Amino acid sequence: MLISMKRAGVLTFAFFACALLSACGGSNLSTNNNDSDTTVYYSQSLAFRNMTTLMSWGYNGYGQLGDGTTTNQSAPEQVHTGAERYSGISVGSNHVLAFMNNSTVRAWGYNAYGQLGSSASSFGTSTLPVAVAGVHGTKAVAAGHNFSLALANYSSATHVIAWGRDDRGQLGNNSTIDSPSPVPVRMTGSALLPGDITQLVVGSDHCLALQSNGTVWTWGSDTYGQLGDSDLTLHDPTVGGTRAYAMPVVGITGTVTAVAAGGSTSYALTSDGTIWAWGYNGFGQLAVDPAAVPYRTTPQQIMLIGTTPLSGVKAIGAGLAHLVALMNDGTVMSVGGNMFGQMGTGVLADQQARTNLYFTAPQQALSSAGTPLTGVASLELVTGNHTIVRMNGGSLLAWGSNLYGQLGNGTTDIVTYPVAVTGF
Repeated sequence: MLISMKRAGVLTFAFFACALLSACGGSNLSTNNNDSDTTVYYSQSLAFRNMTTLMSWGYNGYGQLGDGTTTNQSAPEQVHTGAERYSGISVGSNHVLAFMNNSTVRAWGYNAYGQLGSSASSFGTSTLPVAVAGVHGTKAVAAGHNFSLALANYSSATHVIAWGRDDRGQLGNNSTIDSPSPVPVRMTGSALLPGDITQLVVGSDHCLALQSNGTVWTWGSDTYGQLGDSDLTLHDPTVGGTRAYAMPVVGITGTVTAVAAGGSTSYALTSDGTIWAWGYNGFGQLAVDPAAVPYRTTPQQIMLIGTTPLSGVKAIGAGLAHLVALMNDGTVMSVGGNMFGQMGTGVLADQQARTNLYFTAPQQALSSAGTPLTGVASLELVTGNHTIVRMNGGSLLAWGSNLYGQLGNGTTDIVTYPVAVTGF
């Protein structure tokens, strides 16, 4: 879920929202366009190779790999490109956004709600990148579940704009009507969201924008309190709230330096290296027992143990049901869902016995030798039920769900330890 990635930076999204499996396979795998199968959501991966070439792999039922086909790939291949170069990307549930070196935006994949910037009647999917009309001066993009955001020019100034699905107010324009054309995100009334936004991230159907002064703005679905605002009379999670305009999050102590969004969960990293979290907790992604705290409507710190907060965090990313934290020492900690080995500890959930399905205490990712994974430079991609990190030397390691080859190691086996992504 959003989310943008500079060529040398981090892709942290989100994604976003359903709880989402192992066979051996080659690089060309059969697929089908079954939108009712939620395991396909957020099951594609993209990353830059050598900081210049955009590569993709994983699920491709809607053409979201951008290679002109709908065939899954378990090893990286190059995304189709034209004269312009890719500068940043964001991976949605079944479509991809990219902004180019000329600050325009390209999109590909599923388009039933106009999330590619064209009406669904024009085309239901696109297996190749297409230009999003009217979007210029782009600085960031974020792709969600059938909707898109960009920080770009609007009315001669930089603002957050949105297009695609809007049933939960995720376009933030005081409406719940889908729009294939970009519309500006607004605050209460008609005022536009401030343009000095430094980061955009999206969950399944909620959005976060970090302003330069540390204010976190949210809009969209508030079903589990993931918007973190104080207006629980209008946005009561017990009745499935929606807010179609941006408001600031309340209750975070300290200066927010980064944000992340899971399926229906929100996170903020503060300057003291701690993480604040709110929203859905069905898989322990708030680092508390989901039986006791199924959701949380106000931000509270992620705890390492007892009343001691997890600290020394450098960067954060979130999948559908798990949080990943890159530590200052180059190690990785994760908490939440482990149905597909998302913790990276070598422990796989036993779904029949219902053990190790999730962890409410942060877990340290381990190498295949069982020692702590070290030397991690950045969180390259945290989405769905898998994680990809970039190492100090530039190589990529991945773990978690691999049903569609999204780990890029040439197989479709679930991987509970970090494994090398082919070709990086």
